[in-house]
Amino acid sequence: MVKLIKNGIVKMPWRADRFFESRTRGFIAAVEVYGTEEAPIPVIFQEGVVFLLVDPDTGDVASLEEIAEAIKECFNDGISCEDGYPDAYVELGNMGIDDEDEAKNWGLTDENISDIAERCVDLHPYWEVEDVEM
Repeated sequence: MVKLIKNGIVKMPWRADRFFESRTRGFIAAVEVYGTEEAPIPVIFQEGVVFLLVDPDTGDVASLEEIAEAIKECFNDGISCEDGYPDAYVELGNMGIDDEDEAKNWGLTDENISDIAERCVDLHPYWEVEDVEM
């Protein structure tokens, strides 16, 4: 059985084991896996940015376990994954996929790209900022 996030913010199905939150700071990141069981493509969503973590030596996309460790390590160190893993960080876009050809080179389909855009909108309330006068 899979546990899904139900929190009044996200509407799409997000697996709880791939949804990273902090008790003190709230949402950190989420991962959605595309591709196949034999060739999974874990896409990371964090503060509006969509990215992959890739082994710089082999070119293989990081496993879910490696991604979870990287997200936790960077959060604990107070840095972004881009700063923590500059050689492994592959940005795909901001609030969606910016370069569809690059996304397709990583194995993402048109359907995946559309789902990624929808998931960015679903997560948007986490990093939406409103200016108010006080």
